[in-house]
Parts: sequence; structure tokens; C-alpha cells
Amino acid sequence: MIRAVLLDMDGTLTEPYIDWKGLRDEIGVPEGIPILEYINGLPEGRREEALRALEAREEDAARNAPPTEGAGELLKRLRSMGIRTALVTNSSRRCVEAVLERLGLSFDAVLSRDDGRIKPAPDLVKKAVVALGVRPEDALMVGDGIYDLEAARAAGVKFLLLRRPGYRLEYEASVGSLLEVLHWVV
Repeated sequence: MIRAVLLDMDGTLTEPYIDWKGLRDEIGVPEGIPILEYINGLPEGRREEALRALEAREEDAARNAPPTEGAGELLKRLRSMGIRTALVTNSSRRCVEAVLERLGLSFDAVLSRDDGRIKPAPDLVKKAVVALGVRPEDALMVGDGIYDLEAARAAGVKFLLLRRPGYRLEYEASVGSLLEVLHWVV
């Protein structure tokens, strides 16, 4: 039985907004390597420059990314069903707080890159499960990317893919809208 739903932010809670390919090109991140992992491995001066580029894009998204249709309604309905919620994102806490405040949304737990190793590592997903007081097998992670899937799997949490136009990722458990998540929790 699903007792908790964990949501990714960029591309799941909010519409895809950040041009990740453009950022990769700008700072020279090879394909297949997580951007933050690459940035953290850079020499100090170059690392600071790359972090500024990332944070500028995140701040722009925090100010402008629209919510994914049904986001607020999904959270409201999950609460009414007694299902706990967490936001699990590789974005910075500062940007997460700005997005949640602007959109008027709240979660029982919020985990950002400031709280542990980023996805695809399972750390943030595991911390969310602990914070919500549920077992991994009673949680469902909803995301739009491979790092969400890998983190959920490694944490022992069920995964549900939010399909996005133009995204190549396919997964057997998937939905085309956030409100369809409700069919997976009852």
C-alpha cells in the first residue's frame, strides 16, 4: 500500500524550464555525467564559475517555471487520502523554497542537493522515506528522468515515470499527467 509519494521538481512538479543541454554545453559537461558531479570535480576557480552558471539558471526557473498542470490538486488530494508527500530534487534549497513559495505549495518533507548526495545516488530518496516515517516499499517516487528512476530503484522505492513530450525515457509504470498518479496510490 502506498503511504507516501515523492516528487521530483524540475520537469515533474514544474514544467521543464532549464535548458540542461545548453548548460552542459556552456560548462563542458560530457554526456552521461551528472552536471553537479562534473562541477564538483572541477578545480576551485572553474567550479565557482560553473556553479554560478547553474545557479543563475535555477534562479531564473524559480522565478518563472510554471507548475505542471494538476500539481496543486494532486498534493491536495494526496493529503485528503492521508498520503504523506516529499519533494526530492537536485536543485538548491534556496531555489526550492522560492518555487514552493511562488506556487503556494507545501510538502511534508523537502530534500534538496544541500541535504546529501544528489540523484542518481539514493541518498535523498532514502532521507525522504525516513523523514516521512514510511518503509521504502510503501513509497512511490514520481519523476521525469533517468536519475529519478535510478535513485528510486537504489533506495528500494517504487517508481512512476511522468512522460514528457520529446523525452526518450520509457518505463513500464508511467503516466501522462500528475493527476493520473492518483490511480497508482489507491
